[in-house]
Amino acid sequence: MTAPTNGWVGPSKRWGKGEFWGLSSDYDPDWGLSERQKRLRDDLIEVCRLKIRPHAVHCDQTYDNTSYKIVSHVHCDQMYDNSQHEIVPKAYCDQTYDNTSHDIVPQVHYDQTYDNRQHEIVPQVHCDQTYDNISHDFVLQVHSMHLAATSVLLLRHHGNKHITDLLQRLDKERLVGTLSYSDPATGGHFWFPLSSKSRFVDEHSIKLLKYGSWATSAGCADWYAIQTVSPEFKRNYADTTCFLIYKDEIRANTDDWQALGMHGNQSGPMIVEGTFSTDRLIGPYGDGIRSNDECVDPFFLLCSSACWSGIALACIDLTKKHVTRKAHADMGMRVCDYPTIQVGLGGLGGLVGLPHHTGGCWGTSGTCGTTPPYRWHRNLDHLPRTAFLSWLQQLRLRAASNVEEVSKMMLHAAGGSGYKTDLGLERLLRDGLAGWVMAPSNEVLRQAIGKMSLLGPDAVDYLEQKVDERKIHHELGKMSVTQKKKLVEQLSAEVALEESGTCPNHPHQDQDFEKCDLVEFRGPCGGFEYVPRSLAVLTILASGGGITPGLQLIRSIMEDAEDTTRVKLVYYSDNYDEILYREELDGYAVRDERLSIDHTLGEVPENWEEGEGFIDTALLNAAVDRTVPSHKHKIVLCGGPTMVVSCLHSLRSLGVSSDQIFVYGQFGAEQMRLVFGPFVKLATHRSDLVL
Repeated sequence: MTAPTNGWVGPSKRWGKGEFWGLSSDYDPDWGLSERQKRLRDDLIEVCRLKIRPHAVHCDQTYDNTSYKIVSHVHCDQMYDNSQHEIVPKAYCDQTYDNTSHDIVPQVHYDQTYDNRQHEIVPQVHCDQTYDNISHDFVLQVHSMHLAATSVLLLRHHGNKHITDLLQRLDKERLVGTLSYSDPATGGHFWFPLSSKSRFVDEHSIKLLKYGSWATSAGCADWYAIQTVSPEFKRNYADTTCFLIYKDEIRANTDDWQALGMHGNQSGPMIVEGTFSTDRLIGPYGDGIRSNDECVDPFFLLCSSACWSGIALACIDLTKKHVTRKAHADMGMRVCDYPTIQVGLGGLGGLVGLPHHTGGCWGTSGTCGTTPPYRWHRNLDHLPRTAFLSWLQQLRLRAASNVEEVSKMMLHAAGGSGYKTDLGLERLLRDGLAGWVMAPSNEVLRQAIGKMSLLGPDAVDYLEQKVDERKIHHELGKMSVTQKKKLVEQLSAEVALEESGTCPNHPHQDQDFEKCDLVEFRGPCGGFEYVPRSLAVLTILASGGGITPGLQLIRSIMEDAEDTTRVKLVYYSDNYDEILYREELDGYAVRDERLSIDHTLGEVPENWEEGEGFIDTALLNAAVDRTVPSHKHKIVLCGGPTMVVSCLHSLRSLGVSSDQIFVYGQFGAEQMRLVFGPFVKLATHRSDLVL
């Protein structure tokens, strides 16, 4: 540190043997770091320079997952040993660390006794000083998810020997964890696990099924904290439970995940299916919402805010490097000498600095008393971090908004050189834009923050449990007398069904049998069973690979010349090349008038004369024959959750009866109940209506 006559100058940053070419410590200070953490930061900078950055371009271009092993190794050796100890109690670690505040201090800030730890170290080192997306995607996101997952374990490790054993092995075996909370049917609303099931097998084991649409390190992490609906689920999505799952117990595939931003980060969908012992429970049944509010949200919101602030600073660093070296010979000026560049950079420094340093302030805001924080949660209702969620949501929104603005402005400031891949701005811009949409997206956060600020914290109905009576009365005012009478009939039928407490498909279930009675069963049966000549019309709505079960039905009918059932296929594909079995399907349609096909594409080629766009209400209105009695017309849906839920809403708006519709897949019943209501009458699995 030097103190020249013209003012104070902070300690210089190093890049290898030379001085760092980006922002100095005057505008990216490290005064919130302890001496140990400064050494950690310096070590991380060197690791990023020597080991991580050399793999950045290769992984960015090839999506190569072999680099995960390299980066996770670096993550363990350089970050894990030093920073994890501020989360995991000393008793569970086999190495020493400085006990700055208590035996356990989440590095992210949230025990409210620490200063600017995670916020300063991670962005500065991984993004700000390496200017490559691979350091952001692998090290920062992998480490952030590991910290959040570890906090979930720590929240409820008391009295659970299995979880305690894992915590004790984290250091020794270099075990990396992650979270799986997303759902393919609810998008960025990750708190709504529609595509999950759980039930008791016996008092010591639980059967789980979960489909996660996105998980960082899917298939690469060693252990996973997941969330599903609780075993005795009664259609209340506030009733969720967390479980611990290991790498060899999931199915994941990241090879085909290629998207704008976050190249090669080994993230993607994952499936958990199997029977697990009850010691895999993370906390009691129904504890999922408390875990979300106390661990998952606080850690992810702050870590992701640090991430986006780090990328924004990296953009400024790269631009500074370029504009201080690039000169215009005709003007005798460097690019940095132009006032417009100076004004632009000066404004952005403050823009980035606000969330960048606000995150660190959480560490010094308040105290946690005299009790070590890892003992806080022996009391299940003591949730001190939850009170800060609204602040963290604002921080996350600001950081994600800033990185978008900063990355675009720095691209402009760098001129044509900014578009060259060698400079690195293009990759940072791409990754920065991912911050806007990463759940919860900026749109979701802005609406939630605005609504809560105007109407109070209870105004946002995350779990769809509160009735908006104002909106109901407004919509009722638009209805005619005839429409109101029809609505009264529908509501009266639903009320009678709910009050009876019976299932519309099996009204006498659990009522007719005595202990030791004998019952005959047939099965197991899967999917939809077609009985020849039992229907007048079979409508199949399919998308992508979902055509396969529909194709089996079509083949069965086409092979039976005496079957008079008419088949209507509405088939969506993203593009022409992704239409599966086209030759076979079109061949049936040409030879047999019983089959008619409506193809529709997301991207149409030249001279395409058939449908364009997703399967929407207008298309279904034309395709679905509603003149046929409902017991003679079955509608079968074969596709992903987005397509299924969208089509169900359209079919309901067209007045199609729920018991006409059969949805393929493990979560078909849940999707039907989500759209038609919890006590909806479901279709039978047979076309002849036999239960």
